[in-house]
Amino acid sequence: MPPKALFIITTARSGSNQMLNYINQVPGCSCYGEIFKEGFPDNRKGWKRLASYFPDEETARALHGSDVLTFWHRLVAAHEGAARVVGAKIFYHHRSKDSLWQQVYDPNSMVIHLWRDRVFDTYVSHLRAKHTGTWLQRKDAATATETGDEESEPALPFDRDAYLKYRRMVRNRFHRARKRLQGHPAVLSVEYDEIAAPAALSDRLGDFFGEKVSLRETLRKQARRAPISYLANPEEAEAFVQDRLSQREDRQAASR
Repeated sequence: MPPKALFIITTARSGSNQMLNYINQVPGCSCYGEIFKEGFPDNRKGWKRLASYFPDEETARALHGSDVLTFWHRLVAAHEGAARVVGAKIFYHHRSKDSLWQQVYDPNSMVIHLWRDRVFDTYVSHLRAKHTGTWLQRKDAATATETGDEESEPALPFDRDAYLKYRRMVRNRFHRARKRLQGHPAVLSVEYDEIAAPAALSDRLGDFFGEKVSLRETLRKQARRAPISYLANPEEAEAFVQDRLSQREDRQAASR
């Protein structure tokens, strides 16, 4: 029997790397990262692993560029006998016009919809990651951030218009995905805060995959202070600290 397909639908800075690691702790599950983004073949380490499932790299690269759905089907089929579930992350904007999304929402696919309700926190986290070049931090690795120093990070400027554009974009994408997933027979909705509670999430993932699992947290949160404290002009951001992704965007709120 071919493996079931699994998709983690999410956006950046929502805990998707930790979720990916959690799923790979579930027996019989093999999950990949952002393999659908167009530049992924330039990720030498990740691409080399994927390309090994194809007759040659040229075939893999051609399919990834022109027929990513066939690329995905062949990748899943190549795991037959080695995994019962094969998954990957897909951000809301990845291949947004591609037929791949029909597969994502297909009732035969399994879906984890991962989201972070505090949209302001997500935005600041994204600013910090872009500025520092640090997108994840392993629990067992000593780093500059871990040993002291967030304090040495320069304060980041807050651009109100850029934030409002980001908030509108991610809210709209989130609600579109949530609407598409209504009635889906195999979907699990996980909010960011649940990522930090592996014991409780173990039960939820165990029920979802039909497999007893005991999760181990592998990544460390990169922020140890209130997100607004990383900004050079916090007074301009105060009005947005309580923004929620689950709120719907409207014109009045967008001009706030």
